[in-house]
Amino acid sequence: MASLTAQNIVSRSDAFVAGALEGGVVLMSVEDDTYFDLNEVGARIWDKMQEPVAVSALCRDIVDAFEVDAADCESDVLAFLGDLLRLGAIRREDP
Repeated sequence: MASLTAQNIVSRSDAFVAGALEGGVVLMSVEDDTYFDLNEVGARIWDKMQEPVAVSALCRDIVDAFEVDAADCESDVLAFLGDLLRLGAIRREDP
C-alpha cells in the first residue's frame, strides 16, 4: 500500500462507525468489533472527512484551529491518516 501525500483525497470508509465522546470520538469496526478513541484533533479530522477532502485542506484546518507548525502538522496528520488507512477506516483517492 502506497503512503499518503498531502495531494491525496481521503474520506471515511463504511467499515467503521463513530460515536461522540467528551472531547473526542470513538471509532468501532463493524467487521471485528475493534475500537479506538480519537482525541480532539483526531475527532476534528474525522468530522472533516464526511465528504472526500484533500489531506492538504485537513492540514490547513488543523493549523488554523490549533496554531501548530505547518510542517509538523502535515507530518502528524499524514501519520494519523496512514494508521486509519491501514485499519480500513478511511479510503484514499489518488490525486
